[in-house]
Amino acid sequence: MEKRLIARGVLAGAFGGLCGFVFARIFVEPVIGRAVAFEDARIQAAHEHGVDEHGAELFSPGVQANIGMGFGVLAFGVAIGALLAVVFVVAQGRVGSIRPRATAMLIAAAAFTAV
Repeated sequence: MEKRLIARGVLAGAFGGLCGFVFARIFVEPVIGRAVAFEDARIQAAHEHGVDEHGAELFSPGVQANIGMGFGVLAFGVAIGALLAVVFVVAQGRVGSIRPRATAMLIAAAAFTAV
C-alpha cells in the first residue's frame, strides 16, 4: 500500500516537474537569453579594452536550456513528489479523522508555507 502511494507521489512530482519545465521554457528562457546576450556583450567590451576573462563554456546554451533545465526541474519535481508522499504515508491516520485528500492538501500547504 505504501509503495503504491509513494509511486503515485513520484509520478505526480514528475508530472509537476514536466509542467514546470514547459513553463520555464516558455516564460523564463527568454529572460535568460537576454541575460546571456548582455553578458556576451560585456565580455566582448572587456576584450576590446584588453581585459582577458577566462570563461570557457562547458555546455552550449542550447544544451543548458533543454537538457539541463529539463533534467533539473524534472528531478526536483520527482524528489519533492516522493518527499510529500512519504510525509503523507507517515501522517495519514495519525492526524485525526481528516480525510486523505484533506491531509494531502494540508501537507502540501504546510510545505509551501515552509518554503
